[in-house]
Amino acid sequence: MQWDEFLKAIKEKLSPFQGMVTYGNLRWGAHLWGEGEDSTYVFSLVYETPGGSTNQLSVYYRPVLDRFEALGQQPEEDLRTSSLEEVIQWLEEKVMRIPKIRLAKLKSNIDQWFASGRTRMEMLQEMNKLLQVDFKGGSITHTELREGIQYILSLLEKNRKP
Repeated sequence: MQWDEFLKAIKEKLSPFQGMVTYGNLRWGAHLWGEGEDSTYVFSLVYETPGGSTNQLSVYYRPVLDRFEALGQQPEEDLRTSSLEEVIQWLEEKVMRIPKIRLAKLKSNIDQWFASGRTRMEMLQEMNKLLQVDFKGGSITHTELREGIQYILSLLEKNRKP
């Protein structure tokens, strides 16, 4: 069955990224909904962004249609295919974007701190807290820490009063 091939292939492709903070402590699960012609298999990827927001991507396989389906962030990213290669490529592309999504979320957090009037020291303390978060996917890597600090410094420089 195509579902079994999909599970085997996708686990092989994604295993190197599983549990890594850079990929938000990436993990996944699969289960079956319904029975007979109404059955749908579901594969869900879960990851976190700095601070602990959980994100999920799900791929559905409908055996009666022999078709994979998934929703992207934008309608043009939606997936409807019977091609195993296409669905695997779609998921790989989404996983490869996770580090950029995490960095964008970190910068958004920094923008909020800055807008709320936090001082340089307070923002650096917030970064330190994120580095030490016990919730693995909600923490940040040393690379994200460096990029976040550079972003804080650039915000402070741009908004420095003459």
